[in-house]
Amino acid sequence: MERLRNREMDRGMWLGENGKYTNDFLEWCKTYLTEEDKNMAGTYAEQSYQMKLSISPVLMLNSSRPVEELYAEIISRLNQ
Repeated sequence: MERLRNREMDRGMWLGENGKYTNDFLEWCKTYLTEEDKNMAGTYAEQSYQMKLSISPVLMLNSSRPVEELYAEIISRLNQ
């Protein structure tokens, strides 16, 4: 959230009525992972549900792995 907050401030966040910084995008970001309703568009719950329904293959990558490993996995999947 700190990275997103800094980015939004650089882009011109605005002050709300209470004198604190406010931004609809940041408010949405706070709920991305915590929202459990799969009908809430743009949330992880909704995206996970869509992946389960997909008839296309889904490749889930974990960004904690080195980029080289991720790249190799992507290329491997494309060559199948």
